[in-house]
Amino acid sequence: GAGPAGTAAAITLARAGREVLIVDKATFPRDKCCGDGLTALALRELEDLGLRPESVPSWRAVHEAVIRAPSGSERRYPLPPGPG
Repeated sequence: GAGPAGTAAAITLARAGREVLIVDKATFPRDKCCGDGLTALALRELEDLGLRPESVPSWRAVHEAVIRAPSGSERRYPLPPGPG
């Protein structure tokens, strides 16, 4: 698959000199909210693969969490700076 694990495996194998082809049953990009954020650990794993999220034009750092109630009220919580 072309998800995080399959892509990481393909990168690792390609760097080891293997020929790889990534195939997935889904069409990309797709709207999947769980793919809209990365944890600090995920960012470190990407860096270990030589990938810098900052090089993606749509990359945005998150500085706060916002929780909204159905009534419209909201609470904002600042997140600590740095990688997690």
